[in-house]
Amino acid sequence: MPDPFEIDSIELPKDSEVRDLLRVCPDIEGLRFANDEFIVHGEDTAMDIYLILRGNCLVEQPDAPRERTPGSELAVIQANPDTPVFIGEMAYLGGGYRTASVRSVMGTFALRLQPAHLDTIMGELPGMTRILCHQFAQRLGEANTFIKTYQKKNAMDISQRFLGPGDRLVEAGAKADILYQIVDGCLEEKNGRDGLMQPAGEAPVFVHAAKFFAGGVHPCDVVAKTQCIVLGLGQSRKEAIVRNFPALALGLLGDAMEAGE
Repeated sequence: MPDPFEIDSIELPKDSEVRDLLRVCPDIEGLRFANDEFIVHGEDTAMDIYLILRGNCLVEQPDAPRERTPGSELAVIQANPDTPVFIGEMAYLGGGYRTASVRSVMGTFALRLQPAHLDTIMGELPGMTRILCHQFAQRLGEANTFIKTYQKKNAMDISQRFLGPGDRLVEAGAKADILYQIVDGCLEEKNGRDGLMQPAGEAPVFVHAAKFFAGGVHPCDVVAKTQCIVLGLGQSRKEAIVRNFPALALGLLGDAMEAGE
């Protein structure tokens, strides 16, 4: 939990509008956050907003683990009395949800604001309003960049094939460099048992997925028993396939572990 601190202990510039804010809103409290303590977290439902007066903060993904975990970092923010930084305003200005988690690095001194205080700033303090609007626009841009990066990571190299009865999809011994998903219709494995593969319910059905991920070859011919629509997922985006079909990856991992026992 953050500890209160005397706001007068922070030496503010004489022309700082933070002084005006504290005069207009004397109920604002100062809080000091310790190292690795979250100032805001993506799971928080409170609408608290913070004005960082001094310290460094680590911006992380909104679902960042409570324990510091490499890979969650998005940006580093530094604030001092000359250039204070707003934290958590996106939840109030941007629709009521947190777009990131923010963690204190070393010690961070902040003013805890409520939405009413933000309204006062935008109504009476033009200098701080400009800072707020600039930071809000910057974070919208950062959020858009993050979304585009996430979409790119999850984008799959997809092709589509239409098969008539008797058409061959894959040949025995051919490299399994495309993962085929059956969208509609029924495929038949020509492996002596004439196994059938077709969608049933919501679970996706794939053709020789283990061979695809292992870089192997198809163990048998697969032909269309009926009219079929099949999607081909390129090997160059294996990571995206795992992200989009985690149950498939977990199932294959479980099968491999059982086979190794």
